[in-house]
Amino acid sequence: MDAATVGWNEVAIRGASVDKLDVAGDYPWLLRDSIQAQDIERFRWFSDGFIARNPDNHLMIMDVRYSLVPNELSPLWVIRLKPEEPWQHVDYLNTRDLTSRSRQRFLEMLI
Repeated sequence: MDAATVGWNEVAIRGASVDKLDVAGDYPWLLRDSIQAQDIERFRWFSDGFIARNPDNHLMIMDVRYSLVPNELSPLWVIRLKPEEPWQHVDYLNTRDLTSRSRQRFLEMLI
């Protein structure tokens, strides 16, 4: 997850890294024909394949294309699996938590 500034002062900013989601490896307990497995595939389609398991909460799968701070793993939306309820839909969550720290990091990148 790298970021770049363009214009007068072009800069590349190295960012966080995360492995691409491997459903079978990351969630071996998930039944392939379950509703949640179908929801993951729908989220994969919506996210153009750019999904990963959230390292801070392994039940959350995040769309890594967009983040509040461009080079950090702070996704704008995630889905959350419910292992105890495989035949129920996943939870869809907006995770737009703009803290003072993330606001400051973003402003530093702009300047």
